[in-house]
Amino acid sequence: MGYSRSYIGSILEPQSQTLTVVGGVDGAELAVIQIDVRNGAIVKVRNLSAIFRCVLSNMLLQCFDNKGFYVTDLSLDPLSVHHTSLQSVVQIPNLNIGGVMIVYTLTNTYVYHINLPEPPVLLLKLEKVNIPNLF
Repeated sequence: MGYSRSYIGSILEPQSQTLTVVGGVDGAELAVIQIDVRNGAIVKVRNLSAIFRCVLSNMLLQCFDNKGFYVTDLSLDPLSVHHTSLQSVVQIPNLNIGGVMIVYTLTNTYVYHINLPEPPVLLLKLEKVNIPNLF
């Protein structure tokens, strides 16, 4: 299986001179690189194993596979990754809304409150309804 490099996103931290960039090799590894924007120097590099798809929303890195999702706050050191088991996850949209995460599965939509380092808290579950063909 061939791997391709991917860019996930970058965030300039509020009240900071640090740019956080996330990218890596699909299906293998992610690099979280922090750069001082004043001089371009690399402040810190952290590598995460990542065999899943990810989005970066504010400082939250949100990743998923078909067995659940993972969330970590990139501003924390050391990184703490929370895993929540949830079958058939198909998408996590990039909301850029602090403290809220939406997870789509094949059958439902879930809304979680994120307040790391605490685990995600389920706020709402929306069940998909199949409407019969009336015509």
